[in-house]
Amino acid sequence: MADDNIILTGFMGTGKTTTGRLLAARLGREFVDTDELIVARDGRAIADIFNEDGETHFRELEAAVAQELARRRGLVVATGGRLMLDPANATALGATGPVFCLTAEPEDILGRVAATGGKRPLLDVANPEARVRALLAEHPDMPATVIAERVEWDGSITWFRENVRRLRPEHRPVDPADRLTWAAGDAAQCDLWFPPRKIPLEDGSSVLLPVLVIVAALSIVILFRTSERWVYYEGESDKAG
Repeated sequence: MADDNIILTGFMGTGKTTTGRLLAARLGREFVDTDELIVARDGRAIADIFNEDGETHFRELEAAVAQELARRRGLVVATGGRLMLDPANATALGATGPVFCLTAEPEDILGRVAATGGKRPLLDVANPEARVRALLAEHPDMPATVIAERVEWDGSITWFRENVRRLRPEHRPVDPADRLTWAAGDAAQCDLWFPPRKIPLEDGSSVLLPVLVIVAALSIVILFRTSERWVYYEGESDKAG
């Protein structure tokens, strides 16, 4: 409907406030940033609220704002980075209009946060991604909770786990089952082959037999075994083995 709210969500630094202001100006609507509203009413920066009263108190302030805005219409609302992760907040605001989730690359997020000069409590760790990468390079399977302790992370563990999950594949050795390239001799594949014609045996008879085929990776050599003997194949020539 024409008076539905437009809700913007996404992690910090994805451009919710900037996008929201531009969209509200284009549509002639009132713009509300939930973080800015909380700061204006509380009189303290968000980092100070976190440090002095804890994250739980801040989430309570967010919930109150979400319920208040859910009773209004015709707004463009930029939510705090985790506000919509609370089911009650998501239900309340989601019922007032469409929800759009903005995304950005983690490197862009860190760059934007650093450029603003503001202190984000959930990213208050010196170069967190570089420290996480260093640990994963040495211990690819280290649990995210252990990494969090090593880098002294005291922000959102959910966000931290998600980003460790994103970075881990870059440092974990490739599972042999998933490899697409092999050095010659590194691997072999074994299959049963059922040829379309009978196989001649040494006694002169011919029978239909399954054949075990072994293929060495990146090799033109095929070695297969009938019930009686090994047969070596290379290029166009057959050799009895």
